[in-house]
Amino acid sequence: MWDHDRDDRPLGAGREVLTMTGEPTGSEPTGRATSGVPPLFVTGTGRSGTTACYEFLCSHPDTTWLSNWSQRLPPLARLHPRGTEAGKERPGARWTFRPVEGYVVFDRALVGDGPHQVARSPERLRALRRALDHHRVPGRRDQPPVLVSKNTRNSRAVPTLDALYPDARFVHLVRDPVATVASMVRVAFFPTITIEWEGVPTLVADAVARGADPIELAARIWEEETRIAATDLAGLAPDRVWHLRYEDLVASPRDSLAALCGFAGLDPARHPGFDRRAAEMAPRTGGPPPDPTGVATVWSVCGPTAATVGYDAPT
Repeated sequence: MWDHDRDDRPLGAGREVLTMTGEPTGSEPTGRATSGVPPLFVTGTGRSGTTACYEFLCSHPDTTWLSNWSQRLPPLARLHPRGTEAGKERPGARWTFRPVEGYVVFDRALVGDGPHQVARSPERLRALRRALDHHRVPGRRDQPPVLVSKNTRNSRAVPTLDALYPDARFVHLVRDPVATVASMVRVAFFPTITIEWEGVPTLVADAVARGADPIELAARIWEEETRIAATDLAGLAPDRVWHLRYEDLVASPRDSLAALCGFAGLDPARHPGFDRRAAEMAPRTGGPPPDPTGVATVWSVCGPTAATVGYDAPT
């Protein structure tokens, strides 16, 4: 849950405010020299392959990530195992520290304001930078670590993350909207998503109970998150953004994952489970597609945005 402190009302989503809140980018808030390697933020709507890519990246020995422990006590990031593939053979090493999406950390600093995630206050944003920089301190024998972050709100937070780390890199994963919607409506968390419905923040489950079409709701999520991320990322230097289609990932996983490593500044040859992870990138249907009426609904909602990221409605 977001903490709605009266003294930390959200800042506006305008670029001017976000630039102002980016003050900590010139400091070393942890008191230690951080790696200097640009962090990598994974964006994309749910059910588009973001989790698979995040897990792959977190398994590389030269990455660092928010864990179930460090999201609550950031200095514990220094104890993270490097290369979590090996941790599966060491009882406790894999499961004591495991990569998470880190909502605990981000929700302290960011809050929804219209379609974007913005800073609650400059102080909260500086605290977020300090927490993340704890994960970027290299060990004495380590390669400089690449901080990798993935959560479903990154797609709505690109301007804020850009202000936080002006050299950050972004990966944007997209998937065919019909396949994404078919998968989304079947996952357990879908009814718990909060959406804007009839002008009011509403749980999907409540909207459906009041007559909303779940296919249309899922399509709206895909359309809005894809459009917002694509628009905001288009404002960054092209060499800071890498676009990946889910269909290309599963069709050519080795090439796609090697290219992903290269973009992130990682050596794919150092990944201990590269071959296994690539073999696991098999196409997943996410269940049967919607009926023809549902497919038509998806394209009526998503069509223009889908075309901008390489998907055309069937003729």
